[in-house]
Amino acid sequence: MDLVEQRSYLEDPEGVLSIADIERAQGWQTFEGPLPLRNKGIPFWVRLQLRQPPPGIWVIRVQPSLLQDIQIFQRAIDGAWEVQHFGTRHAYHGRERGELAFSVPYRSSPGDDATVFVRVHSANTIAHFTVISTEESQEFDIRTHVLLGLYMGFSVVVMCLSLFAWRVTREPLWGLNAGFDLATFVLVGLQMGLVAKYLLPDSVGVLNQLTLYANSIHFAWACLLFRAILPLFNVPAWCTLVYTVCVGLLPVQLLLISLGQGAQAMALNNLGMLCVTLWGGVVVWFASIEDRTLRLLFKTLSICLVAYLLLWLMPAIAPLPLLSNVSLYPTLPSNAFTMFMALLIMARHTQLKLQHQTALEQQKHATDAALRYEKQRHAETSSFLSMVLHELKNPLSLLRVAIQHLQRTPDAQPEDRGARLTKMQRAVDNIDAILERCVAVDYLEQGALTVQPDHEDLTALLVQCAENTAQAQRIRLELPANVQLQVDGALLRLMVRNLLDNALRYGDPHSPVTLRLDVLETSVHIKVCNAPGRAGWPEPEKLFQKYYRASSALFCSGTGLGLYWVAQVACLMRATVRYVPDSQHIVFELCLNR
Repeated sequence: MDLVEQRSYLEDPEGVLSIADIERAQGWQTFEGPLPLRNKGIPFWVRLQLRQPPPGIWVIRVQPSLLQDIQIFQRAIDGAWEVQHFGTRHAYHGRERGELAFSVPYRSSPGDDATVFVRVHSANTIAHFTVISTEESQEFDIRTHVLLGLYMGFSVVVMCLSLFAWRVTREPLWGLNAGFDLATFVLVGLQMGLVAKYLLPDSVGVLNQLTLYANSIHFAWACLLFRAILPLFNVPAWCTLVYTVCVGLLPVQLLLISLGQGAQAMALNNLGMLCVTLWGGVVVWFASIEDRTLRLLFKTLSICLVAYLLLWLMPAIAPLPLLSNVSLYPTLPSNAFTMFMALLIMARHTQLKLQHQTALEQQKHATDAALRYEKQRHAETSSFLSMVLHELKNPLSLLRVAIQHLQRTPDAQPEDRGARLTKMQRAVDNIDAILERCVAVDYLEQGALTVQPDHEDLTALLVQCAENTAQAQRIRLELPANVQLQVDGALLRLMVRNLLDNALRYGDPHSPVTLRLDVLETSVHIKVCNAPGRAGWPEPEKLFQKYYRASSALFCSGTGLGLYWVAQVACLMRATVRYVPDSQHIVFELCLNR
């Protein structure tokens, strides 16, 4: 409930009118709600005509909490005018009531209506005057403390998030945003009286200067932040000109404040805010970015911010009516909205940047992997061609020598001709074996090889493998009769043939090669055993590597692909091949599941 029946004001451009002059003054202008001061920097007198209050304690309250000099005149019991001083130029401890808003008990004479005069001299834009009950005033103060607690907490959280993001990403924008959040935190604390009440309750005049400086720095920092954000949206360079100019106003504002011209500095501050607000409504249409979410986010939030700022900036500058009491604390919603807007925009920008960096890193890793693969393939191809040329050279040389000998001695003895032809046939077989293994490995690595299991008699299959080798007389069989297994017979024949060929070629030519079959409960083991020959013992860790051949085995043609192919095919068949030598024999074991 407000006791004020009529509010009117009178300007005092010279600042010389006394309370006696005001009582007789003419030309009072009535107003409703908050009074726009419009940064004129001259004293105003406000006359509050009150009706007789109901029983209770009533309070004269003046808002906002950043008015600089307030004088409240009330009639004392003896009829004389009693004056009380408030404002940021005065110490908080001098107040009669410990609230954030300026308030003083209303002293009324029983049975009479009363008039209260208030003199205001401030660089601010708006003032509001009410006479309410003590309970309403206390309730308002509590709500204000709660709201400010939430607001300051939000500012700290956003600032910490910005600092964390800046430390992680080293993005200058996050550092600028953290600075804006800090400036907002300090400005709100000064404007709402928190600093005066809890930090500097005995200061005289200091808070007034700090508030003016904080307003100027905060506005300049906001312009600097938006000037840095706009290039993210590919706006033309001229779109940032107004923000640059407003940042340049900061030294002028600081100079005016230091010279005691705070009202002019705040008028310049509000004019700059109006220009930036109107300019922001233009710039938003030039914003373009590939990400639709970020583009819509920026345009929507910018238009909302522009609309809100216009609602309270225009009455503060032009003679327009104020819409609501929210205009008393206009920076609270606008700064909170700006903090939230900047946080969302930069979070989305950082997310897109990280996604782009991740995509580039993945592309780089993929390119590096492809390059390593191609280098490996090139190295393998070069090694393979060198190996094939080397291995084909010996049998081809043998063929060439044998052919030349037969050409020179057409009448050679049949025995000699037969020996020569046998060597030629062996050379041709070696060439055929080399090419066959190369083709088999290529077929395997292209993924064209498939396993087709069928019911097989392992005993008969292994006997057939032994009989079809070039030196069948050297093979000793240790095979149980009638061993049945579901297996790909064609692949198994080739695997056993490779193992037998290796044993016959590199083993001791004067010792037998044993082909053995062990039948267990869940598996069967095919073992090929031979005594080491001229090639010696193999290197276990390299045996199944592609192109591996022991240096001592180079006397005999080969590709280094046989054991590699056997191991790869064994994996396809869900079998295993192992090197399990004993003290006297080289042993390869092929394990098949039953």
